[in-house]
Amino acid sequence: MESIDFGVPIIAMPMHLEQPMNARLIVELGVAVEIVRDDDGKIHRGEIAEILKGVITAETGGKLRTKVRDISKNLKSVRDEEMDTAAEELIQLCRNFNKCK
Repeated sequence: MESIDFGVPIIAMPMHLEQPMNARLIVELGVAVEIVRDDDGKIHRGEIAEILKGVITAETGGKLRTKVRDISKNLKSVRDEEMDTAAEELIQLCRNFNKCK
């Protein structure tokens, strides 16, 4: 999540438990690419090199960076709105508490 928050594309290399599902979700979201394992479950360095090159230099990487930056901006906007709402509610709570004294 921090990667998305900072607008950085993700190179997913899921190992176990929930990681494969999370990797698929962020790939579908358009903010990540997944390093695919072979039939034996191994990852080859050539695959890693190709993915890195793609994310750093290719058109794919540009699309990823654009998408993750857009999502990051939206997350920050929503978070700011939620913080403003929470602050207003706290201020109102304090005002109401002071009226009760």
